[in-house]
Amino acid sequence: MSASPPPPDFVHKDWGPYVGVAFIALANILCYCCNDNSVFGRLLWRRHGLHHSSFFASNTRRGSGWRHSRDSTQFWAFDVLDPASVVSSPWLNAWGLLALHTLTLSWLGISMAVEAAADDGVESSWLTWFTHWSLVLLSAAGGVGVMLQARYMWLLRREGCGLGRVTHEPPPSLVAADAHGGVGARVALGPRAPSPYLPAGAYPLAEAAEEGRAASEAEPAPKGAAGVVRWDWLSITFVLAMQAAVTAAFFLDIYFWVVMIAFQGDPAGGPATYLKHAGNMGIALMEVFLTRLPIVSVHVQTTLAYGTCYMIFLWIYGSETDQWRYGLNWYKSGSVAMYALVPIALVVFMIIWWGIALGREAAVNALARRRAGAAGATEAGTGGGKRGGAVGADADPAAVAVQA
Repeated sequence: MSASPPPPDFVHKDWGPYVGVAFIALANILCYCCNDNSVFGRLLWRRHGLHHSSFFASNTRRGSGWRHSRDSTQFWAFDVLDPASVVSSPWLNAWGLLALHTLTLSWLGISMAVEAAADDGVESSWLTWFTHWSLVLLSAAGGVGVMLQARYMWLLRREGCGLGRVTHEPPPSLVAADAHGGVGARVALGPRAPSPYLPAGAYPLAEAAEEGRAASEAEPAPKGAAGVVRWDWLSITFVLAMQAAVTAAFFLDIYFWVVMIAFQGDPAGGPATYLKHAGNMGIALMEVFLTRLPIVSVHVQTTLAYGTCYMIFLWIYGSETDQWRYGLNWYKSGSVAMYALVPIALVVFMIIWWGIALGREAAVNALARRRAGAAGATEAGTGGGKRGGAVGADADPAAVAVQA
């Protein structure tokens, strides 16, 4: 893609920069004010009894769905989110999740290699496009996911647990009774919803872990304690970066194929274009559906901040070179209107991702009920057989006591 000269009837709007900057600033301010736990939210929403005016999440520690999106007291809402959701999956084992994040990490290199082979190298202006910014963000989030998953696998090995088992929950010995979120303040995680993913005896240290958890609830582990699944800088960075990356990928693909290709008639390009504007969406879908990445309304603040950083770069770059990416020339009235629409679109695509994540949670719950039913039927059959055999003939009293 290359910048095109302005049309002959181009009218320079001196007021454009002021209005464009005002739109972007207003979007960030409104997003902040709509957070119940912002300074403004505490003064306005909570004072008037609107405790849950804007917060919703696809999955929390209490379950999934709209009715569980309650009781957050932190700006980023990590006090109600489950840290186990980003290191375990009902579909993949630990190795599978590591492979998924590794693929995401490598997507930037794959795209650049294909583009370099097709175009005899990568353009010097490669990083001036929001598409490439978002590729970097997606791969960086994948890299954080690799580190997060590798650390979790090390903890599993330390506990003597296999890495090939598909489980939605970590071992009880690795579940913290508290967590550290936000800017480092301790937050109580609250009670977890009953889970059908932990059959009795699934982990060698399960019984001792339950005793340890009861003790830790009475006396929480000190800040920074290692060896448990908790919210820390690594897991928080992964969630915020990945939600911003998948939202940006969705927005970019719709903008590219609908606005630039369908309406403006720009050429679609070669294989690298499909990797950047279709393959990236496939990666984003896998990162959301194959994990239990929570999609949280208040995290859209990060996405808007990320988009604002690109806008600031674009304003500087466009003013210095007169090359305005995506036609976002702030001296054109139509482009200024886009500055108002882009933040709205990012929020809309976040809500769509939330709906996709709710569908994932419905599938997870259906799978849980199926597994629990199968496990219950197997246990009932085995238990009945044992009781029948013990009562039948001259059974050993000690054996009968053990079976009972």
